[in-house]
Amino acid sequence: MTYKVILALLVFLLPNCAFAQMLQDDLERADVATGIFNQACFSHYGQKEKAISFLDQTFKRNTGDTKRVFLNFAKVEKGDVWIAAFPKGVFAIVLSEDGNCHVLAQKADRDRVHMNISGLAKDAEKNLAYTVKPQENTGSATRSSGFDVTGKDNKNLMVVVASTPLQQAPDKPDAIITMAVSAY
Repeated sequence: MTYKVILALLVFLLPNCAFAQMLQDDLERADVATGIFNQACFSHYGQKEKAISFLDQTFKRNTGDTKRVFLNFAKVEKGDVWIAAFPKGVFAIVLSEDGNCHVLAQKADRDRVHMNISGLAKDAEKNLAYTVKPQENTGSATRSSGFDVTGKDNKNLMVVVASTPLQQAPDKPDAIITMAVSAY
């Protein structure tokens, strides 16, 4: 093989390897985001103080100037923000005063986020003594998937929604996953 052939192969392969790594990173970030959501939000349903304790022990509470940015983005008037920093990504967890919980992922594979939330809905259906109703919707700007959990009286106990933009904007996250609770 001549050096020109080797050079041509390198020019072709290196960008493709970099692109494959970026895709893998986005898949991993989606798994991390939904994993954080499951542990910090979903598994602490109805136990706000335990959620706070878990978050304080696991992540760094954000008390700086950027706290309000995350609260505003999640449309939370009063609440707390934790930052989960990993080698391949940074995530924000927003816990509102009323117990609603949000996980924001700046970069994540959006399809994988929805797949993971669908898996969480199936697990909830199997393991909860309540009715779980999967939901999916694609609007003009976002795709949403999730599920409602209703009690025996058919009242909503919680709503879980993952929202992702159809077109990524540099100043917006790839995914926001929300658990809205009826009350604590």
